Amino acid sequence: VGRLLVESVRESDVVGRLGGDEFGIILNRANAQEAAAKAAALNEKVNGAAILHAGIAHRIRVSIGVHAIAAVEDPETAIARADEAMYADKHARKLEAQAFAGF
Repeated sequence: VGRLLVESVRESDVVGRLGGDEFGIILNRANAQEAAAKAAALNEKVNGAAILHAGIAHRIRVSIGVHAIAAVEDPETAIARADEAMYADKHARKLEAQAFAGF
């Protein structure tokens, strides 16, 4: 999954593993609309992939949360809001990206 993500973003973007099966992506100089479009593209690409293990293909399923970072926001809050959006997507049982709706 990490490799698929790295291959799908620009060199100026950052992909990192947050822990377990969670990854974070920082899109450098992207607005909320561009981030949502990238999330939708990643959703389609990763959900269409499979991992071969012991001769068996396992389909990958992802939930994606998007949050546009405010200039005065600390990193922990930004990650928490993206995480909330991801869990909203997961609980909605959709394979679509969800944006953080709070404030």
